[in-house]
Amino acid sequence: MKRFSLWNLLILFTWMFVTGCSQFTTGSVELDEIIKSDFGEWEQMVETFSTVYVKELKRLNPNYERGTNESITNSPQQIILSLFAIKKRKGIIVELGAWTGGGALLMAPHLEQDKSYHAVDTFNAHKMTDKYIIEWLKGRDHLDVFNENIIPIKNKVVIHQGFTNDIAATWPKDQKIDLLFIDADHSYKGVSLDWKNWSPFVRKGGIIAFHDYYVHLEGGHPGVRKFIDESIVDIETKNLHFIEGLAWYVVE
Repeated sequence: MKRFSLWNLLILFTWMFVTGCSQFTTGSVELDEIIKSDFGEWEQMVETFSTVYVKELKRLNPNYERGTNESITNSPQQIILSLFAIKKRKGIIVELGAWTGGGALLMAPHLEQDKSYHAVDTFNAHKMTDKYIIEWLKGRDHLDVFNENIIPIKNKVVIHQGFTNDIAATWPKDQKIDLLFIDADHSYKGVSLDWKNWSPFVRKGGIIAFHDYYVHLEGGHPGVRKFIDESIVDIETKNLHFIEGLAWYVVE
């Protein structure tokens, strides 16, 4: 497993954009180094990758100017997800656990085709009693909040309301996924089932990313970490990358 410092990440994304490569490799010396992340670097990482992010958008669209409706990236993991979407802009993205549209606003704007971002969620959080959720939704219907938030990119979003395993059972086998973002049920069982049910649909060269993977348990969800440490590491040891809050690998 590889853990990236600021320098590793800068080398990785600079290399990706300069070469025009559509997927990661693990052959370079930089990517094979194991370097401990420093939380003190995060502010600098945000500034560095925001610059890379904007430069890439300007390369794709010389007239690009940041719009008022564009999601504000405030952490390295958000910027990385945006960069993943840019690299997979001709393909299909599926997000398991769409919540109120933050992931859609990060990734869907970069897609070239309409109806190519698929948001999978029960959208029934308004029925829950969790204090955090109640405060976040302010008594409003979950799906209504999501639809309002994605207005700027609604033509690119397909909503699948239901449990992730039920939606997976109806997913067309020939509809290959280019980026799968797993962020639904954070329990060990939930993450493992989502990976089992959805990973077969991801094409070779596609990316599978897991949200809320933290080395320090107090910063994340034990179920996510346990699944990746016990299952994914064994399968993708040489191809698994992470920073605090996000883990990912490329399907080979």
